[in-house]
Amino acid sequence: MKTLPYNPLKITSILLLIFFHPFFPQLTDEPVQVEDLDKKNPSDHLMDAFTDPQTHTETNDAKNAFTNAYYDANPNLIRTDVVVALTSQLETLLQKYANTNDSGLVFHYALSANLDSIQYIISLGSQDSDGNISPFPKDAANPQDYYILLDGGQQGGSTKFIDQSDFCTRTKRYKDNLKMKIDNAVDSIKNIPNHPLMVYHQGTELDLFFTERPTPRPTHLYLIHGASNRIASDTRFHVPYLVWGNSSSPLAIDDTAYQKRYQKKALDLGHLCPPYCRDQPKPSKMCE
Repeated sequence: MKTLPYNPLKITSILLLIFFHPFFPQLTDEPVQVEDLDKKNPSDHLMDAFTDPQTHTETNDAKNAFTNAYYDANPNLIRTDVVVALTSQLETLLQKYANTNDSGLVFHYALSANLDSIQYIISLGSQDSDGNISPFPKDAANPQDYYILLDGGQQGGSTKFIDQSDFCTRTKRYKDNLKMKIDNAVDSIKNIPNHPLMVYHQGTELDLFFTERPTPRPTHLYLIHGASNRIASDTRFHVPYLVWGNSSSPLAIDDTAYQKRYQKKALDLGHLCPPYCRDQPKPSKMCE
């Protein structure tokens, strides 16, 4: 497979495209009742652009579920969140990459070279009227140009563009090496039907999450490894949660419903793929 060369002009053009997207219309502040996702009709949830703010109780429950299902099955994994410094580039990226209701961002699951750290890689994505996710928009001539690695570390990492070869290597490590424990039995995720390899999120909700950020402005973002489901009887799979923070720790979240939807709440990063994927294009097609 051919490795794409580093091209600063291409990267500059992408950043210019990002910075000149228009802002989304701001939603009005109304009282919001925070509700349990498991109580929602799953078919309604599939068509819902938003995946709801996550309370302290829900987020802790997801973290504990991830520990039971993944950390216990992979003792080599370092038990730290992905922490990324909130640069103007990252803020613009997360707020403006999607400018329509059926577009958003895909967070691909990846694994570090020494197989001890979970990583996330951002790309463009879209969702059709049936709720099916496509990792890249239909009109993306060169989808490999949009791979952006969230290179988190304990003191706060950075964002950087990576090429298709690096993308394929990192995501393949996740698929080939990660294990999961279900009902006390440990198996490779390759053998577990519909284990997700990515998660899709509507750009409009990411924009609202940023609009309702706390003051003073937080300096870092935490991608907290969690495990969740949309139907109570389903297996709880890997889902990252986004929380504001600083260089030393995430900011406190709680269980109180405020007028601002995301005040002191985490953001569940969205719709898992699989199972909610279009047949084409699959990520594996990009890596053959």
